[in-house]
Amino acid sequence: PRALDELVPGWRQDESSKPHMTPVTSDRFEFLSASRAWKLPTPPLMNNHGNFIVSLSQLTRWLGEKAEELDVGVLPGFAASELVVED
Repeated sequence: PRALDELVPGWRQDESSKPHMTPVTSDRFEFLSASRAWKLPTPPLMNNHGNFIVSLSQLTRWLGEKAEELDVGVLPGFAASELVVED
């Protein structure tokens, strides 16, 4: 969650409004067939130690609320086709 730490400092202490986040406690990597599963070593890039499991819709709603607190206009349901910067 390094990006979240940089984007929203102090989010870990804000228990009042953040979405429910469950810390990852273990990783398991398996090859599945129609009748069997083989446990494989977890590739280093798929190690989730220190990460959280969270609903993506709850996270984006929460980030939208944080953005609106900073007076950022959030328009859900509209796709952006280009960046518009006005001075």
